[in-house]
Amino acid sequence: MDEHRAAVAPDAALASIISTILVIAGGQNIGAGIALAIPLAAAGQVLTIIVRTITVAFQHAADKAAERGNLNGITVIHIAALLVQAMRVAIPAVIVAVSVGTAGVHALLNSIPEVVTGGLNIAGGMIVVVGYAMVINMMRAGYLMPFFYLGFVTAAFTNFNLVALGVIGVVMAVLYIQLSPKYNKSQVVQANPAGANDLDNELD
Repeated sequence: MDEHRAAVAPDAALASIISTILVIAGGQNIGAGIALAIPLAAAGQVLTIIVRTITVAFQHAADKAAERGNLNGITVIHIAALLVQAMRVAIPAVIVAVSVGTAGVHALLNSIPEVVTGGLNIAGGMIVVVGYAMVINMMRAGYLMPFFYLGFVTAAFTNFNLVALGVIGVVMAVLYIQLSPKYNKSQVVQANPAGANDLDNELD
């Protein structure tokens, strides 16, 4: 088997949840969270391999249930395997949230060199720019770009929260659909000439 096909990506879910808990408990910045997330993702990668090895037994059980035509059994096995995957993230996160004290978190985060946290803060700012670039790339519609820039300016220079911005976006989308000729093409009904009407011909 090709070694690249067996590769397992670092666990972004476990890393993001635990690093968020530690950063909030320690009152640190985003750079410290990213610095913690990198080793946590590598540790979560090991847990992912272990859990996927365990779920092989669920796959064999599902195969046997399929041979017997037991659809309910397949559903139960599928949900059970998903729960095992969820516990892979939930159990370590709960352990960290319960056991780690504020003083310990402060000591851990303060031990990270400032050069590392500063560089990761810059990288965190670049991630925002990359996110906007991905949104623009996915839209690929010139007629929607005015709404994109209007929303960006509104969010940047006003104090509206996400709910207010969402309502404004929905209202503008409804107005655009109602007013745009693209979605309101008038159907011209062509009247038949009088000579082509069979009823008129019979009356004549």
